[in-house]
Amino acid sequence: HGLLEPVLFTQIILAILGTDVLAPLLVMTIVRKARRTSPLPRMALQWMDSRLELRVLACIEDKRDVPSMVNLVEGLRGPTESKLMVYAMHLVELPDDSNTVLVYQENQQHMEVVTSTEALDQQNQIAATFRSYDQQAGDGLVVRHMATASSFSTMHEDVCNAAEDMRATLLVLPFHRHQRVDGRMDLGNLGFQSVHRKVLRHAPCSIAILVDRGLGGTSLLSATQVSHHVAAIFLGGPDDREAMAFAARLAEHRGISLSIVRFLPDARSEPSSRVSSLAPFNVGPDSAGSMAEAAKEAEADEECIAAFRERYVAAGIASYVEKYVSSGVETVTRLGELESLYTLFVVGRGGHTSSVVTSGMREWEETPELGPLGDVLAASDFSVTASVIVVQLHRTETGTDVELL
Repeated sequence: HGLLEPVLFTQIILAILGTDVLAPLLVMTIVRKARRTSPLPRMALQWMDSRLELRVLACIEDKRDVPSMVNLVEGLRGPTESKLMVYAMHLVELPDDSNTVLVYQENQQHMEVVTSTEALDQQNQIAATFRSYDQQAGDGLVVRHMATASSFSTMHEDVCNAAEDMRATLLVLPFHRHQRVDGRMDLGNLGFQSVHRKVLRHAPCSIAILVDRGLGGTSLLSATQVSHHVAAIFLGGPDDREAMAFAARLAEHRGISLSIVRFLPDARSEPSSRVSSLAPFNVGPDSAGSMAEAAKEAEADEECIAAFRERYVAAGIASYVEKYVSSGVETVTRLGELESLYTLFVVGRGGHTSSVVTSGMREWEETPELGPLGDVLAASDFSVTASVIVVQLHRTETGTDVELL
């Protein structure tokens, strides 16, 4: 109505666009570039003092993931004097044509979720469950719930950025496949599988993938109700040593009994296989320094096992057994013999591409994000009752096997 001149009106609109649209995009670009160029600190269980606060980012992709994730968190509480901070992040797929709203929760920053009734109902159920667990968890444990909505192509960025912002030491992902009523695993959500593979490449901390076969049932358990027989499978290498640190944390829980099962090359196999089987990402025989690297890793493995036996086995907190095998087929057979004895297996993702212990496993591998042993343990024909945790050590530099994903 003549209140503003056209030129002035245009300037105001441009100023609004610059403030509300262009400035945030510029800041986001600068932040992302800084994240990519800044050196990452080493965030891993094996390097932290168990008496310090452990920060865990636990991702939820479906309400079916909640009971097992909560009970896993309960198992990670560690020594009585330690503290555990858990950020439970609900990952919601955001279709390109979906409308979104901003939702606020108490003591939380805003979160973006889709407006569909089904998604909001699931969001509220998940939030209510974690609030209930937080209220009954007692001292030493704090649980915070949040959600993020994004497309599968960028969801890994939200996950990795959240882990970095929260200074998480461990990031837990649910396996993209769920157990059917007949005990077998379904085909899963390929979108989330793609997200997991990207997270494995870019995460700023160690990662654990949970293959759930009824860990804790369908309801929440208190500390006094937790009862699990856990087997940590050790072959050697950085991922296996991180898996040992994960298992050691579980061993501190009074409701968990832990056994370390170490697989070693049988004396009938080649003499050099004992060393090469312990190398984390075994380089080819023609590579310079391959034997030196293998010897270094073997020494680190022996130190890890010795320290664990001194602290946990000698004190009667855990047991230790060695099994000698001459091929990957024999390893699978021995694992099958353990299936009925344990409710949870903990393994390192590892490479072990030249290991006698895992020879041939890559040929039938279906899910490389789990590694050779994790793939065997997660297969439908292995078990219908034993859950699996696959651990990958924080990669400060992208590992060779991660690139194969």
